[in-house]
Amino acid sequence: METVLNRIIITAPDTPGMALLAEQVKDSLSRYRIPKDVAEKTGIKSLSEVEEPWLIVICTPETPKDPDVNARIDGFIAQKRFRNILTLLAAGSASESFPESLIYEKKEDGSIVEHEPLAANITAETEKERIKLLETEKLRLVAPVLGVAFDDLANRRRKARTQKLLAAGIAALAVSGAFLAVSLFRMSVISRQNTVLSGQYEAAETARNEAERQKEAAARDFYRTVALQAEADLDKGDTEEALSKAVKYLPEAGEADELNGIMGKTLETICAGGYVPVTDKTAYLETRGLQEEDELPVEKSVWTVPPPELETEDKFIGLDRRASSEEFGFAVYGSSVSVNGTWFSKICFPEEPEKDYFLRDNDGNLLFTPLVSITRGGGSVVINNCTILQDGSMIDIRDGRPFRVDILTGEDIPFFDEEGPEGSLVNDEEGCFRFIYDYEGTDVILARTKYNTVEVWNRKPFRYQMTLTDIMDVTDGGFSDYIIGETKEGLAVFTRSPFAEQYRIEDRNTASMSFEMTVIKTARCEDGQNYLSYDWYVYDLNTGAFLYDFYLDAQAAHVAKSPLISSEGLMVLPAYHGVTVLDPKTDTVYGRVHASVEPGRTYRGNCELYGPENPDTKSRSASAILLDGIVYEFRQARQVPEDTQSRIALAEELLKNRYSAQQEDDSLQND
Repeated sequence: METVLNRIIITAPDTPGMALLAEQVKDSLSRYRIPKDVAEKTGIKSLSEVEEPWLIVICTPETPKDPDVNARIDGFIAQKRFRNILTLLAAGSASESFPESLIYEKKEDGSIVEHEPLAANITAETEKERIKLLETEKLRLVAPVLGVAFDDLANRRRKARTQKLLAAGIAALAVSGAFLAVSLFRMSVISRQNTVLSGQYEAAETARNEAERQKEAAARDFYRTVALQAEADLDKGDTEEALSKAVKYLPEAGEADELNGIMGKTLETICAGGYVPVTDKTAYLETRGLQEEDELPVEKSVWTVPPPELETEDKFIGLDRRASSEEFGFAVYGSSVSVNGTWFSKICFPEEPEKDYFLRDNDGNLLFTPLVSITRGGGSVVINNCTILQDGSMIDIRDGRPFRVDILTGEDIPFFDEEGPEGSLVNDEEGCFRFIYDYEGTDVILARTKYNTVEVWNRKPFRYQMTLTDIMDVTDGGFSDYIIGETKEGLAVFTRSPFAEQYRIEDRNTASMSFEMTVIKTARCEDGQNYLSYDWYVYDLNTGAFLYDFYLDAQAAHVAKSPLISSEGLMVLPAYHGVTVLDPKTDTVYGRVHASVEPGRTYRGNCELYGPENPDTKSRSASAILLDGIVYEFRQARQVPEDTQSRIALAEELLKNRYSAQQEDDSLQND
């Protein structure tokens, strides 16, 4: 659960009362007036002017267990903003309420630095006492945001309070003196009192008018600031956020020119038709409820005490999840960085943590993690070979040779269930295996060797079946009804189950291919059609027929990468300054996405399909496309009304997907 004050994010565990407390913290911070001398020193007149993002974590004993809070903390740490994370202790002790990631900071070199977070403390027996403490303790949160010492702000508050008390005392004394004077000289000074009262009334009336004028000026400044923020959101392509700000404040702002202007500009953008910018990737996933959920109640990465034989000074070592089995209730973790030159693995049982153990061979020696590092295309690529069989055992590659482990005992077991045809290289002493491929929907497991051959192993019983001697490598390319094999002359196409070769594609296009530099993609569409693409060529996978050469297509000029294929069968062509979407059935342009290219920067065609995923085809719709961090949705053009109320109604309609997801999330929190 979280709320936002400009660039300050306030996050709290999803427990009763925390949503209200987060709003109280936000309200208290929003009301804080920065002292004049501090504003002159820092150049910050209001917390709305803070440019750097900050995270305030409300800490209770439930905070370390809240996945959303930890995910937000991990996001700040990943952006190297560890020092921008502030803590507010609301319940419990520091030792039980601070998340582990705030106590142990993981450096880029793999080392762990232990911190003792300094927190604002509002723990109290009653809600009233806690809110009272917040008015003082919030200065501990404001001080680092402004870059000043806590004592600077606290001393100014005490000084201001003392001055107010002194002024009140003087005023009380003056009133007492006036009362005494009236008592002694009542008859003689009535006329003079009337004159004074008249002057006081005029002064009060003048002060009231001035206060009203200042209030109106402050409101105009506030709405102007909101409009500037909305315009900044619009400039980066976040039309939903810009529209949301305008909708929120325009009804109370009346006919404010700035907000009205940005409302109209945003509506013109989002109602233009075709692919229009909607919001950034993070907000899109959150507001549409598309966050991925783990299949097991375990983290994707964890910290653990290293094995004693590594003799490292690090108290904790990071592990990343490599594979998991919901059926057998375990997950395989591998070290994310080497420790004294060693990569190691750990088997974890989320429901029975007492059974966790480090993976070792039958002699008790620590095993290397199931990872192989290779270099391809100038970058380091980590390949995960860890595969879980149907009986719960695990196979992997160690020093180029495959091995099999009984997860329940941690012991090596015979690799195959039973002997199969001769020809497997499992017992080859040279260690010739490179990768193991476990593709969804296949009745076999495939293993690539250093001899540019591929071994085929039956799943059940698990045993060697045959060797594909002229297949250099295999891929599923994403997901289709087929597995693709690379040959020296082209491509071999195999069905998934039963695994069998159907035909080969060997033409002038494949003859000129450099497979090491080519990305092969496949897709299965809603109408049952299967496509294959590499470079700029597209084939019908059902028949092997050649369909398109998009590099020569005038509609796809300046194509940067091989096309994506949506669940509807649309061809999505990344180009150097945007994306072209073609309908191959009619050979027409379905739509175009134009990337916002900054001066001096060239767009390289990185894009993803972000429409709804079809669970049957495992492919996504082209109704939404991610480009340069912004999600674009295909919309029909709409007329933008002229009057403010109609614009607000249209904006609320356009934001219904965003609002409905937020309302559903709020209802879950309240429950």
